[in-house]
Amino acid sequence: MPTPAHIQRLVASELAAALSAHTWTTAIPAVAAAFRRVPDYQLEDLGSLKVSVVPGPIGVNGNDQGQPRGSDFFEVGVGIVLARHVGSDQEIADLEDLNMAIVDAIRSYHVTLAELPYADWTDISIPTPYDREALTERNVFLSQIEVMWMVPQDKLAAPEPPAP
Repeated sequence: MPTPAHIQRLVASELAAALSAHTWTTAIPAVAAAFRRVPDYQLEDLGSLKVSVVPGPIGVNGNDQGQPRGSDFFEVGVGIVLARHVGSDQEIADLEDLNMAIVDAIRSYHVTLAELPYADWTDISIPTPYDREALTERNVFLSQIEVMWMVPQDKLAAPEPPAP
């Protein structure tokens, strides 16, 4: 059973593995998603698609139904960053299609977290469909998807207390 101290890394790592294992029905049929704390690629790295899964904010949502504390939920935010140097409008369209396919696969439960089957997404957004500055100045398609996952606290092992 995973421990809450590692829940952010676990959710991000599981999502990266699930995205990599999925076969996409877009012009880009496969991705190699990687867990990264900072998606800090250099321009020369972006000749091929880079998909980074980045841990985000975490919170504890207490149950307001008068339930015991064990019924609390961890709310774990994860960012999915797509980055690639592009040379045509078709390449941009292909990346936009992949962006939406990722959202749809999570939303429709075709991409799930294998080690956390009880985790469920609660919110998906695309705050940055593409970074206009990166696209116009460097021909880099840079997009971000944000997903909020809800993980029941009672499904996680409590961390071991420190030794006295």
